[in-house]
Amino acid sequence: RVLQMKDSSALKFDPKGYADLPLAGSLASAIGSFDLVTGNIDRGVELMALSLKMPGRQDFVSLHHARLSDFAVGVVGADRWSVETEKVSGYSRRAVREAVLAALRGPVLD
Repeated sequence: RVLQMKDSSALKFDPKGYADLPLAGSLASAIGSFDLVTGNIDRGVELMALSLKMPGRQDFVSLHHARLSDFAVGVVGADRWSVETEKVSGYSRRAVREAVLAALRGPVLD
């Protein structure tokens, strides 16, 4: 189900399209969590840190900041989590959106 959400939602985040920032944050937390659980640690922790800068609905328990942070710390440790959240601390919401899109697109292959 997460993979289906990723595929359908990523199309809606066209850089020239509407910038639904809370949706991008929710997507980042969902895919970041999935990545952490399945071993894609680098992208997972990056997306999780980015998601805190662009929060989804806080009336959903699964999207609460404290819950997301606790989960990430449990996987990567407090030191790594601190480094990752510090990296994105100065990003604007639009810069976070672009970073989420870049992480979802993956590396550019030559």
